[in-house]
Amino acid sequence: MTEMNLYISGELNTRFALCYDFRRCPCGIGNDTCPCRSDTIELTAPLTFDFDFRAYHYSIALFPGLPIDGASVPRGMWASIGHPFDSGLLLFAVLHDYLYAAELLPRSTADAIFVNMLRHTRGRWCRFKIALALKLAGGLVWAGHTPEGVAYARECVDCEITPCFR
Repeated sequence: MTEMNLYISGELNTRFALCYDFRRCPCGIGNDTCPCRSDTIELTAPLTFDFDFRAYHYSIALFPGLPIDGASVPRGMWASIGHPFDSGLLLFAVLHDYLYAAELLPRSTADAIFVNMLRHTRGRWCRFKIALALKLAGGLVWAGHTPEGVAYARECVDCEITPCFR
C-alpha cells in the first residue's frame, strides 16, 4: 500500500439525529414513529483533507449539505469492523460518502483512498474486510445515483488534484 501523509483542517462538527428516547429527541416523541428520526448525520462546518496518494496531491474541502450514513457497516459486522458512527471510521467515511455522491473520482479511487486512510485507525484484517465489502456492495450505491443528486453533491465538494513531483 502507498504511504499517505494526511492533514485535516477543521473539526468533524455534525448534527446527529438519532431518536431512541425522549431525552435525545428534539421533538420529544423519541421512538420509531418519531418524525425527526434519522440514521444520518450532516456536517455543520467545512472540513478539509490534504493528502498525497498515488503520485497526486489531493486537497478536498467538504461543505455542509449532504446527509451522511457513516460507514455503511452491516449490523452483523459491527463487532469486527465497528459501528457505522465509530470515531475511528467516521471521519474517513464522511470523505468517502462525499466522494461517492459527487462522483469526482472513479469509484475504485474513492474506495482505495478510504481504505488507505483507515491505516491510521484500523488493522490490516479489518481494512481487508472493508475493502471487500466496498468491492461487493459499493457498485449498488454508485449505480443508484441520479444526475440531479450528483450535481447537488458536487456543489458541496471542492476538489483540487495536482501531480506530486518527488
